[in-house]
Amino acid sequence: MRGIGAGLVFYTIHVSRHSGFEGEFFLYAVPDAERYYSGIGMVPTGKANQADLKEFRMPKAQASAFASSFGRNLLI
Repeated sequence: MRGIGAGLVFYTIHVSRHSGFEGEFFLYAVPDAERYYSGIGMVPTGKANQADLKEFRMPKAQASAFASSFGRNLLI
């Protein structure tokens, strides 16, 4: 099951690009995932939802770097 989160981030970047957002996206992180998101270049926005989950943003530049790095591991 290792790598599923990275695959989902890669797919989200792909959808963001095709939707005209150049890879940028936002998400609400469960506490156990906050460290992972920070580690891949996402930044906390300082906002939280009703469940007190922190909002993170994937900036365009970090999305590009992540997608390039992850894409080298794809077997298509």
